[in-house]
Amino acid sequence: MKRYLATFLLTLCVFFSFAQTQESNAEARKFYCEIKCYERGVKSNKNVIFDFGKTVTEDIWGCSNHKLKFVNEAGKTITFKSIVDAANYLEERGWTLQQAYSSAYRPKKSVKHWILYKEAKDYNEVKEGLMTKKEYKKMKKNK
Repeated sequence: MKRYLATFLLTLCVFFSFAQTQESNAEARKFYCEIKCYERGVKSNKNVIFDFGKTVTEDIWGCSNHKLKFVNEAGKTITFKSIVDAANYLEERGWTLQQAYSSAYRPKKSVKHWILYKEAKDYNEVKEGLMTKKEYKKMKKNK
């Protein structure tokens, strides 16, 4: 009887250890960002837009996607010269490129789409290393 009880208790310990390991691994998940780069005409007048997609009209910062502007530590707006420049900026902050494609919607007008992801536990971890103009102003106000 003692042998069965010991085996049963050992099995329970192994089961709960395995369940905790799976739970801790399941905490992190992928969060996605789409970088869109609109190119117009021969001069390639580029407009880079970040879409973090929390809702249809707003992203994880509560900004409309086309109004989302990142700033540096001094509060100066960061301008991206190309979609590669924008992707490099995110890659330095832990993002990984998953897919890239382009689409045309009129002659001489196209959109490049780059999908990136970051493994994180929540939106606060996703935002690490990224600061918007709105957040910068709020931080300065609270100091």
